[in-house]
Amino acid sequence: MELLIVTGLSGAGKTRVINALEDIGFYCVDNIPPALLGGFADLCYSPAAHHGRSAIVMDSRSGKMFRELPHALEELRCRHIPYRILFLEASAEVLLRRYKETRRRHPLLDECDGCLEDAIREERRLLKPIRDAADYIIDTTSLSPSQLRGRIVTIFEGETTPMLISCQSFGFRNGLPQDADLVFDVRCLPNPYYVPELKEHDGTEGPVRDYVMNAPESHEMLQKLEELLAFSIPLYQREGKSQLVVAVVAIFWLSGTTIEEEKPDRASGFADCLRLLGRPFILLCFLGIICHVGIDVGTNTTAPRLLMERVGLTLDEAGFSTSLYFIFRTAGCLLGAFILRHLSTRRFLAVSVACMLVAMAGLLVSNVHYVIYVCIALIGFGNSNVFSIIFAHALTAVPEKKNEVSGLMIMGLFGGTIFPLFMGLASDAIGQRGAVAVMAVGVLYLIFYTLKLRR
Repeated sequence: MELLIVTGLSGAGKTRVINALEDIGFYCVDNIPPALLGGFADLCYSPAAHHGRSAIVMDSRSGKMFRELPHALEELRCRHIPYRILFLEASAEVLLRRYKETRRRHPLLDECDGCLEDAIREERRLLKPIRDAADYIIDTTSLSPSQLRGRIVTIFEGETTPMLISCQSFGFRNGLPQDADLVFDVRCLPNPYYVPELKEHDGTEGPVRDYVMNAPESHEMLQKLEELLAFSIPLYQREGKSQLVVAVVAIFWLSGTTIEEEKPDRASGFADCLRLLGRPFILLCFLGIICHVGIDVGTNTTAPRLLMERVGLTLDEAGFSTSLYFIFRTAGCLLGAFILRHLSTRRFLAVSVACMLVAMAGLLVSNVHYVIYVCIALIGFGNSNVFSIIFAHALTAVPEKKNEVSGLMIMGLFGGTIFPLFMGLASDAIGQRGAVAVMAVGVLYLIFYTLKLRR
């Protein structure tokens, strides 16, 4: 039987010590008043006691009752009840930092008029007689939690306790084991599932084991895994880890997984994609993609020139408009996923196109620089989700031709070439308002597209 009394300064690490003691087999009780120490000792040393080692934490949390601890210890000595004292301490600076980090309240704070430094100083004075009588004194100022645990294990066990290592196999179809510390995927090794005579067997059977381990790469991988574990296990022990779970993806468990492979589609040609333009709705979507890309590219080329022409900004100053466009375009993409949870794609597209229509009107008439910035931001936000909405509509309309539809919609990116051409011609004729007017035509088409969608 062994009785250990754990005490010391508040914040010095008594809780971590108790956890470490429990891990090595101590029966631990936290924070009982000194008046109960004699009764607890009698219980620990009684024939009915089931624990060989017990630890009890006693500190200033007991309030004024804690001042009776020297008397209680003296009573144990008079009764010839053996015990040992473990005292924990730390520097005042470290204790102050720990209390500020944890936001815990010091037990003596009220007695010291709310001054934490005075409370720490008073507790150290109060505990000095007990510290002088302690069998073990541990200064935790520079100790990490794992180092403190290692110190406790070394004192009371003599050496590091053996680590419990568990190895288990699993299949990904069942998900990763929640308690696994290390996971190794060995599906690169020969798979017995594809051997007809082994397909119905599992890894616990000799033929499957022999098939896998007959491969040279299996032995090499096993050797490397053993080397990795031999290197890492002492490191885990040093950090205070008492249990390690190693999980291995079992390739033979694939026998329980049904593999359904979709037959590859026939390669689609250029003509197959263009043939879809004969379908009115696909043509509608294709032109919508052209307009979307044209507005996207056109805004980036026109916005700086518009600010230079109307406001008199330099090229460097006007270049911010391009960044502004992409900022709001990105924000629109991020918000679109949330907005579509509450709005239909038709209604969301209508709102997006309405933003761009208002912006185009503003760019046509306004010479105020902040109004122009607002209009550019509205175009970026409104145009952000047009491509994905139109693309999805096209795929839904002809699901059996998804490859051809995808190819055709990607072809619509040449709108980024067509629109700047006409915008350049218009701007040469009537200035940047002409370029804006060309983009406005694209917005009007998107309004037409939205009206054609089914409610």
